[in-house]
Amino acid sequence: MMTSEKAEKNRLIRIIHVLLRETGLEQRKCDLLEGYGVEHTNELSVDQMRGLAAWLLKHRDGTNAQIRAARSQVLSQLQRIGIYTDNRDWAQVNHYLMQPRIAGKLLYQMDIAELEALSVKLRAIERKTELKTLETHHLTRNN
Repeated sequence: MMTSEKAEKNRLIRIIHVLLRETGLEQRKCDLLEGYGVEHTNELSVDQMRGLAAWLLKHRDGTNAQIRAARSQVLSQLQRIGIYTDNRDWAQVNHYLMQPRIAGKLLYQMDIAELEALSVKLRAIERKTELKTLETHHLTRNN
């Protein structure tokens, strides 16, 4: 194998491994390679590596879009319940999310499933807050 081809393969292997980490597919690496009929990344041809890297890049970009949308939804909910009041003040958001009963993690550390679960929890909190407000208004009008 020529030196430049070997260097290209090494570069592509590094790219594939980074993309596997970024997409969360490291545990499925064997399954992905099985589709090419190989057991190790270095057994792929340069064209196969490029194809796999392109597929992982496309998958990563789709995952990133989903995560951004889920984070945006969570931030909107946090605004409605009064936690995220200033676009530049993350201290209150971080403090709120780090509570074990809320999320126990910072927003950027959560994956799609955790963000969706947090969104459900925040909807419940929002409903409770609305009910308390309605009850307070009702009591002040009727007393």
